[in-house]
Amino acid sequence: MTTLESICNVIFYVIAGVVAIGFTVYAKKALKGLENEDNMETDDVFDSGMMHTQGGEREIRRALLKLLKQLNDFD
Repeated sequence: MTTLESICNVIFYVIAGVVAIGFTVYAKKALKGLENEDNMETDDVFDSGMMHTQGGEREIRRALLKLLKQLNDFD
């Protein structure tokens, strides 16, 4: 392997590391945002005295929360 190939490989590994760290940070922020939104939504629903779902949106959010928590536990 030439010197140029070695330099390129190091650069690519650094880029891959930065992308992985960036995605992890983004996923954690998204998880916190979804948890906060879910908590606020639950409080609003119980405060109004009405229980409703909006076309499966709540189930999708819960599935995303579960997936993001699993990713968070993976760290």
